Amino acid sequence: MTKQSLDDNPRLEGADQGHQTYGEPTRPDEALPASILKVGTWDNVTLIRRRHPGGEESVSITEGATDHVLLWNPDPVAFDRQRRDGRDQEATAPAGTLNLLPAHEAFDWTWSYDGRPATSYHVCLGPDLLSRLGAEVGGLNPDRVHLRHGINFRNPAIQQCLQMMHRELSGNASGGRGGALYISSLAQVLGLNLLRAFGVEDLKASSRPGQLSRHEFGRVREYIEDNLADDVSLEDLSEVACLSTFHFTRKFKRTTGLTPHCYLVKRRVERAKQLLHDKAFADRGIAPIALACGFSDQSHMSRHFKRLTGVTPFVFRQDH
Repeated sequence: MTKQSLDDNPRLEGADQGHQTYGEPTRPDEALPASILKVGTWDNVTLIRRRHPGGEESVSITEGATDHVLLWNPDPVAFDRQRRDGRDQEATAPAGTLNLLPAHEAFDWTWSYDGRPATSYHVCLGPDLLSRLGAEVGGLNPDRVHLRHGINFRNPAIQQCLQMMHRELSGNASGGRGGALYISSLAQVLGLNLLRAFGVEDLKASSRPGQLSRHEFGRVREYIEDNLADDVSLEDLSEVACLSTFHFTRKFKRTTGLTPHCYLVKRRVERAKQLLHDKAFADRGIAPIALACGFSDQSHMSRHFKRLTGVTPFVFRQDH
């Protein structure tokens, strides 16, 4: 998964507050009214955080959005009217409810937070991601992978994925820095949950995965060791193994007992342990070692290092 942009603060020029109508497939970040903070955009994944000023807002997209849009409202919505498939549904939405807007499907939506400022979180998934997952996991025709609408629903697994993706991509101090490999994995999990809960066609039962062959795992392990300092993606590793991302992930865990991301972090910590005793780094601080091992900064390395070894890098260097 190639990262295109990741910035907490740039404001996107969205539509003016009030009712807006769009007559062709529209990017979600262009259609949403009022203030938008686009947290991050990767291949087939865009995350948006909206800060609602309060009051009534509405939008109509007669040809639908270009992406599947999943919306989470941590705050209650006082008024919510949605018109989809020629039918109106009007209700209040309690805090924590989710909405799913399938790509390329028309909708008309009016909502209000009863005059209170509020924040909502969006995950936009490209249809290609869902089509690929449907074909790889459930043997579906990729051209027939479609989602149904989801209106003011609750699904703990889907909500957890959404929150984890925002935490990872937002760059907040409380969030992680798992990189492309972790984001790819989260997008897969989220996509599978959406297909299971809202797929128009049921996924077929898939057989229990085997393990990677010795040669497959050898190629992947060599690639990881040669690229520990880089932002290794799930697509990179799958391509090395000549497998789809879904089947590679399952086979890799059957082989190692770890997800690709956990394995990568473990190998980075092992490399850090070596460099902490390397004479070339003897007179240097922890930060250069963190970067040389593929961590985003010293604190990122220290957190994982202590979790896996029980001590901080500084203590490890002093005691060994």
